[in-house]
Amino acid sequence: MGERTLSILRTNYFSYALAASCAERNTPNGKQHIVDYVVLSRDKQMPIAIRRLARHACLDHGLTDEQIATMVKSKTKTCWGKDFYE
Repeated sequence: MGERTLSILRTNYFSYALAASCAERNTPNGKQHIVDYVVLSRDKQMPIAIRRLARHACLDHGLTDEQIATMVKSKTKTCWGKDFYE
């Protein structure tokens, strides 16, 4: 896979951002365009209000409920250990 670009599609500049990462991949049938969607957050566990904003941003950019449901959720809460600011 070649070079990837990252574009911020929507953000509230405070708690979340929806981004798309694009790349071209060579296949036996020619080039294929790949798009990965990423939701970034300042919180390890996003509050429900922020999750709703991110979900609506995904829907507005053409993702379906089924696609949103299959997005891979990170395990940052267990990965990062104790949060000294909680």
